[in-house]
Amino acid sequence: MYDEQLEKLIEIALHDGVLTEKEKQVLFKKAESLGIDHDEFEMVLESRLHEKQQSTKLVKESSENPKSQWWYIVFIMLPLKILKLFLNNDGKKTVYENRKEKTHHHSRSREYNS
Repeated sequence: MYDEQLEKLIEIALHDGVLTEKEKQVLFKKAESLGIDHDEFEMVLESRLHEKQQSTKLVKESSENPKSQWWYIVFIMLPLKILKLFLNNDGKKTVYENRKEKTHHHSRSREYNS
């Protein structure tokens, strides 16, 4: 949107999601030297700061939420899903019981065929 040098300065100033007074002074001085309207530049700068803070907030929230972590999925959720397959408490046969029954049935049929 702006001069490449000004864009780089904006990027540097906003990298941490905080805009200090000194950073504002430098940016406004550069914008003024390029003939950019003060109010327009302030509006754009505030908008970009807000965007940066929102993206930083989303990243922080997702890293704080264990359900979004790969380890939570691999070591907590996946084993629970597997256990649920084997430990069914609603009266139906579990996968384990079905496998055991099939194995037992096959071994008996071999005994009779011998």
